[in-house]
Amino acid sequence: LNWWGAGFPSPMSAPVVRLNEWQHVAVTRSGSPGNYLITFYFNGASISSSVVTDGGAVQTSGQDLLLGKDAYFETQTAEGTYRGLMDEVRIFNVARSSAQILADYEADTLAAHNRTAAYGVLFTTNSGQTWSYVSTNSVTLSGANGTTASQTLQASGIPLVTSSGAATNQIQFVTQDMAGNVSTATYSVLVDTASPAPPGCEQVVNVRKTGINAFTTIQSAVNSLSPSLSGISCVVVRDTQTYAEQVTVQNFVNNGNRLIIMADPSFVSSGPVVSPPAFSTAAFLIANASVSLVGIRVSPSVATQYGIHVSSQYVTISSVSVLDPSGWLSGAGIALSSWTTVSCTSVTVSHANAYGFLLPGSTMTTVSYSTAVNNSVGSAAVLLANAKNNDFTVLFASNSHVGGYGLFVQNSDTNTVTQSYIWGGQQGAYLSAGSDYNTISLSTMVSNAGGAAAALYLFGADSNTVTASYIENQTGYGAFLDTGADYNAISQSTMVSGGASFAALYFSGADSNTVSASYISNPVGHGAVLDTGSDHNAISQSTMVANAAGVYGAYLNAADSNTVTGSYIQNLLGTAARLNTSADFNAISQSTVISAGAGSAALYLVNADSNTVTGSYLQNLVGDGAFLSAGSDYNAISFSTMVSNVGSQFALGITGSDRNMVTSSYMSNPLGL
Repeated sequence: LNWWGAGFPSPMSAPVVRLNEWQHVAVTRSGSPGNYLITFYFNGASISSSVVTDGGAVQTSGQDLLLGKDAYFETQTAEGTYRGLMDEVRIFNVARSSAQILADYEADTLAAHNRTAAYGVLFTTNSGQTWSYVSTNSVTLSGANGTTASQTLQASGIPLVTSSGAATNQIQFVTQDMAGNVSTATYSVLVDTASPAPPGCEQVVNVRKTGINAFTTIQSAVNSLSPSLSGISCVVVRDTQTYAEQVTVQNFVNNGNRLIIMADPSFVSSGPVVSPPAFSTAAFLIANASVSLVGIRVSPSVATQYGIHVSSQYVTISSVSVLDPSGWLSGAGIALSSWTTVSCTSVTVSHANAYGFLLPGSTMTTVSYSTAVNNSVGSAAVLLANAKNNDFTVLFASNSHVGGYGLFVQNSDTNTVTQSYIWGGQQGAYLSAGSDYNTISLSTMVSNAGGAAAALYLFGADSNTVTASYIENQTGYGAFLDTGADYNAISQSTMVSGGASFAALYFSGADSNTVSASYISNPVGHGAVLDTGSDHNAISQSTMVANAAGVYGAYLNAADSNTVTGSYIQNLLGTAARLNTSADFNAISQSTVISAGAGSAALYLVNADSNTVTGSYLQNLVGDGAFLSAGSDYNAISFSTMVSNVGSQFALGITGSDRNMVTSSYMSNPLGL
C-alpha cells in the first residue's frame, strides 16, 4: 500500500494484504500542504503513519478518478492495475478518526463480506491509541456458524505487554449475527509478566503504588489474606517506592504455614521502603507467629519507637535494613522476641535511648551476618536484657559515641557470640551483674576510651568464657574483670592496651578466673594487673608484656592465692613482675620473668608474704634477678634460676624480709652479688 504524492509515490506500509480474504483498508490525510500526516488503517487498526513534507496535495484534474489503477499505466493491462475485488468504497472530505474507521470496519466489512466468518478480534497495547487485528488463524468460534446456541469466541497468541495502567492492554471481540447486527465487547487485560510468583509461595498478593494488579499498601495486602492460612502466603512488594504506613501483622491462624512479606526477588541493590507515619509504634509491628520479613527497608522520618517490633515466636527477618541516622527511633531499630531468626540485616540508629538490636527477655533467637550501628551516649548497638540462649554469629556491633557500648549483656545467661566484631566508644562488650555462662569466641572487641572503659568489661558476671578473641583498647583497659566477676575464663586470646597507667588485663575484686594461652601487652602501661581483692585467679601458658619504667608486665596488688604458671613475663625498661603490699599466697611456677631495666628487678616483692616461686627463670642483666623488699616474709623460691650481670645489683636480693626460703636454685651475677 502506497501514497501517491505530487508526481511520485511514497511507500507507507508493509505488505499486509492477504490473498482470498476480504480486508478493510483506509487512508487518512490531515494537516496542511508540506506537513500532511498520512495514516494507513488495516482491518480497523492503524498500521503506519508518516508526515509528508514534499507533497501530498490532492491534485485537481478533468480526468476520470481511477480506483485500482495507476493513471501512469492507464493504457497498460499488466502494470499498475489492482487484480482483485473492491467493495464499499467511500471518499470523505474530512479525515476520519480512528474510532470512526474502526466502526466502519466492524459494521460494514463484517456484515457485508464475512458471513462465513462473522467475527474478529482486535487488541491494543497502548491504551487504545492504535488497534491491531488478530490473525484469523488465531481466532476460533465454538460450534457451527449460524447456530442459535451460545458460542465461545477465543483468541490466542496475542502479544500483550506488561501493564503500566489499567487500560494498557485491551482486547475487543467483534461478532455479527445472521441479520447483520454487529456486537462489540472490549475488555481491559492486566498483564504482570515481570512478576512471577517467588519460589515456595503458594498464594501471592502483590503490592504496587500504581495499583496495577496489586494493592497500593502493604497493610491492605496483608488484610486481604484469609485469617486462616491454607498455604505459604506471600505479600510481594513489586516496586521500590516509599510506603508511609505502619504494617501490623496479627490474628492469623497459620495452620503450619508461614506468612511472608517480601520485596520482589529481582531487586538486588534497591528495595521498597517503609516510613511509618506519626504516632506509629513501628514500621512493622509483628504480633503473629511464623511471619517472615524479607528485603524491606525501613527509613523513619517522624518520631517512632521501633523500626521493627517482634512480639511473637518463629519470626524470620532477612536482608532487611533499618536506617535512622536522624534519631527518629527512640526504642530500637529491631526489637526481637524468642525463637526469632535474623540474617543479612543491617540496623543504624542514633537516638540517645535507642538500641540497634534489642532482645528483651528473648530466648533461642539467632542473629547472623548482620550489622548494628549506633552513635548515642549510654546506649548500645546490641542489648540483651534478661535474655537467655541466644546466638550471634558474624555480627558487627558498633557504637562510636564516647559513652556508648557495642554489646551490652544485662542479667542474661548462656548466650553466645562468635566470629563477630564489637566496638564501643565507652565499652566494647559489657557483661553486667547477673550475666552468667555466656560465651564469646573468635571475635574482636574494641574500645577507645580511658577511665574505667574497656574493650571487654565484666561486672558481677560469672562463669563466662572468652576464647580465641582479640581485645583492644589503645586508651584504657583491654579486658577488665570488675567486682564480683568470678569463675570466668579467657583463653587463646590477645589483650592489648595502649593507655599509660592502664592494663591490657585488669582484675579488681574478681575471683577464681582463669586466663590461659593468651597474649597480654601494653607497651606504655601494665600488662596484667590483679588488684585488691582479686583472689584465686590463674594465669597459665600466657605472655604478659610491658615496656616502660614504673609499670609492670604482671602486677599483683593486695591480691591473694593467685597462680601464674608456664608463662612469660617481660618489661625491658622496668620491673617485669611485682607482688605488692598484701599480695600473699600467690604462686609463680615454670615461668620466665625477664627485665632489662637498669636498677629494676625481674621479680620484685614488697610487703608480700607467703608467695612461692618454683621451676622458673628470673633475669635482669642490668638489675636484680629477684628482689624481696621490706616486709616480704615467708616466701619460698625453689628449683629456679636467678641471673644478674651488673655490679652492685643482685641475682637475688633480700632486705628487711624474714623467714624466706630458697632451695634447689641457681643464682648468678658474674659482675656483682
